[in-house]
Amino acid sequence: MNLPPQFTGGLPVQKRTYQDLLALLGVNGAHPGGFLHTKRLLQKLQIQQNWTVLDAGCGSGLTSSYLVRAYGCAVTALDLNPLMIRNARRRFTQERLTVQLIQGDIEKLPLQNSAFDLIVAESVTVFTDIHKSLSEYARVLKPGGRLLDLEMTVESTLAGTELQELSQFYGMNNIPTESEWIQFFKQSGFTIESIEGASVSKTAGSLDVTNSHLDDIKDQELLRIWSKHQELTEKYAHTLGYRQFQASLPGND
Repeated sequence: MNLPPQFTGGLPVQKRTYQDLLALLGVNGAHPGGFLHTKRLLQKLQIQQNWTVLDAGCGSGLTSSYLVRAYGCAVTALDLNPLMIRNARRRFTQERLTVQLIQGDIEKLPLQNSAFDLIVAESVTVFTDIHKSLSEYARVLKPGGRLLDLEMTVESTLAGTELQELSQFYGMNNIPTESEWIQFFKQSGFTIESIEGASVSKTAGSLDVTNSHLDDIKDQELLRIWSKHQELTEKYAHTLGYRQFQASLPGND
């Protein structure tokens, strides 16, 4: 069976990355627990209908869709990957939802200052220049605004060879420890309200691949990337973790 268009996207095989794989497969949740875990965290925030929400790194748009349907709030969905934008646009059209969809970089958000009550970022900030992205989150949040950020974390400082192996595959410069993440948030003006999470070995679930058809994939490069991800997840199960950071900005005096 030939690979369907959604699994090719016109990308040269040699340039495909882990992020491209997520886009091509239409993966909905790239963190342990997937969307069900995100949904549980959002329910704790007591989101109001009059809130403006930014889904930063929206992927296929599942979280944005849920926010609109469950809470009726105004949602802006942003992603840099053109295939993710296409997947999200298809979802919003099929579900007849009004979502502002923007292709853009979270390191330089094409958005106004103090525009949002809440930012949701799911396994995206770690793939960027963390200082730049957190500063941009702070810029576009309203005073008193809140940030829910679910990110890859290491349980202890990695050896050089370990960091190199993970960085080369996942395309990131750094994988912070929990304490390093806390410092990054504080440097950008955030106050940490709560932290949850554990190592991959103690966290239920993996990638949400319900929209994919792995058995139909004949593209050897995509299969290699998927297999490598599975291999690294197992190899570093006690080293890699995820944290759910809830943070806020100071309000107006």
